[in-house]
Amino acid sequence: MTIRTRQHRALYRCFLSGTAVVSCALNAGMAQSQTSASPSAAQATPPADQSSAQGLQEIVVTAQRREQRLQDVPIAITAVTQETLQANRVTSVNDLSGLAPNVTVRASGGSTQIPSFTSRGITSYGVVPGSDKEFSIYLDGVYLGASRSLFELPDIARLEVLRGPQGTLFGRNSTTGAVSVVTRDPTGDFGVQQDFTMGNYDQFRTRTSVDLPLFGAFSAYVSYVHDERRGDIRNTGAGTMWDRSGPNTRLGVQRSPSYLGDKNSDQFFAAVKFAPSDDFSTIYKFDYGNNHYTADGVAAVSFRPSGVTQTLTPALGPLAPLFSAYYSSIVAAGPNVLDSTARRPKQVNNSYVVPAYQKVYGHNLTSNLRVSDDISIKNIASYRYGYVNSTSQLSGLGGLVVPAAAAAPYAAFLSAINQPIPIPGLGNVPFNSLPAAARQAVAAQAAGVGSRFLLTDNNSQAVNKQWSDELQANYDSRLLTLTVGGLWFHQKDRSGGPFGITNTPAFAVFPANGRVPLGNQSNSFNKGTSVAGYAQAEVHVTPELDVLLGGRVTHDRKSGSFQFGGTYVPPAGVAITDPSYYTAGTFTGIRSEPFTYRGTKFTYSAGVNYKPTNDLLFYGKYSTGFVSGGSIAGIAWKPETVASAEAGIKADLFDRRLRTNLALFHAKYKNIQSAQGGTNIGRPEIGTAIIDLGDERAQGVELEVTVLPIDNLTLGGNLGFTDAKYTRLSAVALAVYGTGYKPTLSPKWTSRVYAQYLSEPVIGDAKILARVDGDWRSSQRFLSGSNYAGIAEFQSIAKGPARWLVNTRVGLEDLGPAHLTVAFWTRNLTNNKDPSFPLALATYAVSTNFQQARTYGLDVGVKF
Repeated sequence: MTIRTRQHRALYRCFLSGTAVVSCALNAGMAQSQTSASPSAAQATPPADQSSAQGLQEIVVTAQRREQRLQDVPIAITAVTQETLQANRVTSVNDLSGLAPNVTVRASGGSTQIPSFTSRGITSYGVVPGSDKEFSIYLDGVYLGASRSLFELPDIARLEVLRGPQGTLFGRNSTTGAVSVVTRDPTGDFGVQQDFTMGNYDQFRTRTSVDLPLFGAFSAYVSYVHDERRGDIRNTGAGTMWDRSGPNTRLGVQRSPSYLGDKNSDQFFAAVKFAPSDDFSTIYKFDYGNNHYTADGVAAVSFRPSGVTQTLTPALGPLAPLFSAYYSSIVAAGPNVLDSTARRPKQVNNSYVVPAYQKVYGHNLTSNLRVSDDISIKNIASYRYGYVNSTSQLSGLGGLVVPAAAAAPYAAFLSAINQPIPIPGLGNVPFNSLPAAARQAVAAQAAGVGSRFLLTDNNSQAVNKQWSDELQANYDSRLLTLTVGGLWFHQKDRSGGPFGITNTPAFAVFPANGRVPLGNQSNSFNKGTSVAGYAQAEVHVTPELDVLLGGRVTHDRKSGSFQFGGTYVPPAGVAITDPSYYTAGTFTGIRSEPFTYRGTKFTYSAGVNYKPTNDLLFYGKYSTGFVSGGSIAGIAWKPETVASAEAGIKADLFDRRLRTNLALFHAKYKNIQSAQGGTNIGRPEIGTAIIDLGDERAQGVELEVTVLPIDNLTLGGNLGFTDAKYTRLSAVALAVYGTGYKPTLSPKWTSRVYAQYLSEPVIGDAKILARVDGDWRSSQRFLSGSNYAGIAEFQSIAKGPARWLVNTRVGLEDLGPAHLTVAFWTRNLTNNKDPSFPLALATYAVSTNFQQARTYGLDVGVKF
């Protein structure tokens, strides 16, 4: 491992100190092996994935906003256990792919690192300002409105993946599912846990958690995580300098990094519980995280000069081929190698990428009051803040410089329009009237020979603030279980580029010194308020039969403006060499397009549950949901809606040695919201926008199985199938994709299998734990529609192959009084190199990011 900074050296010393502690624990464990097992270890409750003489362990979830056994919940839900999180190195929501049937997760295209979810035929990632997501994320019961508002999963007690509409209890923006992250509460028992990880790519991770003893009615704990690693793709554009100084950018001069995919994050988490009685408790939780990272590497798969002509023709008409020749000469002279195989390369040129920074923090206050044996009340108040500034080489074509050869096609353009050229002493002279040498010199200067060139790239900056409060009451009796509640949610955000800087420069010539031009900005300012009331009742008709009815009314209000354009006016009398020349000026001519949105929606669910025994549940339900509408830069979109029918069976069989959960679904989506690049819809100044894609029908099956064939061995897995088809394509979708468009990024089949073995004690109380997980998905479309089908250069990336991802972990657990754990792990064992999220730039280029490279390492942990 390379220790690169003073902070890293300090952390390394911590690791060496931790190793000394581990050595003592190991020696103690060897001595203890001569004696009997400790009582506390013997009484420990085995985790959910662990086999035991009593069969599979019960799992408690809160999918219906109250604690229930997993097998009693009439919802397609996957509870992800600690063993699964450890074995699959799940540290962020981007790592959840495949853990639930029909759910895939990946970082969105263009190295933005925004999580993209695909579930039941719909892909969701919420990259457009003011838009919402079909697949939502909740942290301790709080909806996270911003796509980047959580990058590291804190102290997790349980993680639940819900599939299908959750419109009654979870509300808007959960049409295809939700991830609910529940952090652990303080216990009042003193304890210290220290974990270290070292791995390839200079990976170093440390986690420290201290639980404080009970002090009167108070209990608390605090945790700290530091996680760093080097990226897996070398950047041949490293060292390129960019100066983004401006009146409000607060960025200055930045250097392109040596590697792409770097991470250096710190995460703090604290929880304090006040419980003066058994009937009342309130828990305050605070999380803070910052991440200095570099975007994942993006490679160019294809570039088409004819596609450039097609893109520019609406604006330039017959002059478009001349500009296409000019741009194509720049790309041809560049350092990039187009790779139609679309396999993860060892190096790319992403010179426009500079180190990114992200900061998030949040406050959560959850209070519970038990009024009586039948009635309880809960309130969740929350505030969250997020900031991110990042760059991405959307095109994958970095390091482009205007070559001398570009002067000739530019001269042809000047000749075609016979551009008047100002000549000292002669006035404006038509270009064609100049001598040949003068025409060549003028063309070279006008073409920007020697200047930097950006085909289509991105510098995004966003600030998000959200406030929410939810009040909920539960009533539970022999005849009725009732949940009623109300929610207030308010959000303010700004997104786009840094103030005064173009968000998505396309076909842009920048000065050779790396000075990013000021002006022509694009920023969205949004405010949104959502108020909802809901109720769900389960009528216990008989001890075995329940009838469920639920409804929710949601009122959304959104307003804001899209501000774009503008010219930078430097301060008067200041020389261009003075640093304040770029920081003390003003902007003029910024245009603003305001928008407002109002909408009220009623969503509901109805179902029947039949439970003939405690280990068997049959359920059927019909539910609806929606994603709220909105607007940006005059482009409005309607709410997306879904109506879904689902039937399922949950069974624990053979003394709970076999657990099977089966769900069948049929869903109809209307007015599907799809994010599009501004260049795809003729609005390049926007960056991204939402279009109405059309209507879709999706149906399928989801199966989860866990089995204990023998004591200590657990086998499990899931299987998902989705058949999705568009029943209507909108006029905009037909213009962008053409006819025959089919769902993209949505594999028909997904599957996961795993095997876990936990031995009997081998040294004292210590046991060997070995686990292997395999995540498989079938082939999937990346590009679809007749507009892409006829492009030969795009066909190598139009469809992604089926693939396996294999993760392993083997180690020794609970050794000695320090409960030492030592484990070796691998992630992506076979080093899969497939593309992850290809991005088509109109019809002129395709780029992609990739599955992260194989990683491996050693975990060492102690617990007192």
